Amino acid sequence: MNPFVEQFRDLSTEYLLQRRALGEEGLVPEAHRAIELILSERGVSIPPMPSRPIHVSEWATEPRRSTVARNAVLVGGALIAMGVAKALAVTWAGLVLTTGVAIYMFVAWLHRKSLSEGERAAEVAQQQAERDGLTELMQVAAAGDATRVTELISYGANVNEQSGIGSTAMMYAAKNNHVEIVNLLLAAGANPALRTEKGSTAADLAARAGHQEVVTLLGGRLSSPT
Repeated sequence: MNPFVEQFRDLSTEYLLQRRALGEEGLVPEAHRAIELILSERGVSIPPMPSRPIHVSEWATEPRRSTVARNAVLVGGALIAMGVAKALAVTWAGLVLTTGVAIYMFVAWLHRKSLSEGERAAEVAQQQAERDGLTELMQVAAAGDATRVTELISYGANVNEQSGIGSTAMMYAAKNNHVEIVNLLLAAGANPALRTEKGSTAADLAARAGHQEVVTLLGGRLSSPT
């Protein structure tokens, strides 16, 4: 008898799917078998085991801020921080705060020095993606990772989520000529008519990059009756 079956029996389907999404790094095989059994009994489609953890519970449920709004928040926060720092500059609290910031910056510098050139480039790219509000789906669509795109879709990733500048996973796939991923996203309900803040669609981006197959694919989709 699998000991996890009774332990998981009363848990919600949503929670079980979140645990399933963590893959082999999140649960032992017996736990996954229990989840599969319970979901099967409930008539729920069982998504495949992901190649690496998918943190479903962390996916955004609110629209991402536009670039202008995000920058306004950052500037406002910086001004407030400067005011606080000025007020504390002549106090013991200010000295402690300044010392703490200096230590943090030194540790961060040591961390960067310990990374290889490739690791530093990957870290910078990830930080840029986070600043731009890119989801994992957008990033793997841009990279052409069809396997990961399929996994994320199977766990309910929002294929129409837009970044701070209005970009979608479809746009990144189209711009980089990843035809297979464009088809996967279309099949999952991605809307090719969505536009960036500058008014560009996925087809527009593909056209500028000279990817005629993607343009034709999306053009036919756009012109089909709704």
